[in-house]
Amino acid sequence: MNLSFVSLRRSAGICLAVLLFLVCTASAQRGTSGSIEGTITDVQGAAISGAKLSAVNSDTGLKLESVSDESGLFHFPVVPPGTYVVTAENAGFSNYAVRVSVAVGVTIDLPIQLKVALP
Repeated sequence: MNLSFVSLRRSAGICLAVLLFLVCTASAQRGTSGSIEGTITDVQGAAISGAKLSAVNSDTGLKLESVSDESGLFHFPVVPPGTYVVTAENAGFSNYAVRVSVAVGVTIDLPIQLKVALP
């Protein structure tokens, strides 16, 4: 009986250590960056898939890239704090650019609407 109590305590200690590690890792990742996400649509509201996006830090030149999925969704999951120029382009549409400021722990929701390019 004493042996099983020791095994139970050891198992509980290991579980607690793993849980603490996971919580600290998640906090650390959230504590040093933000994120940018959104949906790309045309002027009628239809999703645009396959659009190429970039986010370039105005101070450091760091360039992040993403592509919209079949629902028009895009995501830059780990973005260091700073000011970024986000651009989007897709064949047949005018290019899009906007400046955004990213803060630690903040997710920027950035809806993008592309207009049909003029011939």
